Amino acid sequence: MTKTNSATVARSANAGKFTVRKEGGDTSEHASGKKTPKVVRSSISKNRDALQRLANR
Repeated sequence: MTKTNSATVARSANAGKFTVRKEGGDTSEHASGKKTPKVVRSSISKNRDALQRLANR
């Protein structure tokens, strides 16, 4: 079995940052980049194209 680590994530609405608190108590801050929506949009369109190709078989 694989070892699992638990963590909690909190988001600051005004700053747009995520704070990750790991099991051991370590915290780290991550900013949500402007790149994320573009990556998600391209992934969705790629999956949509693949599903369309399967449907047209």
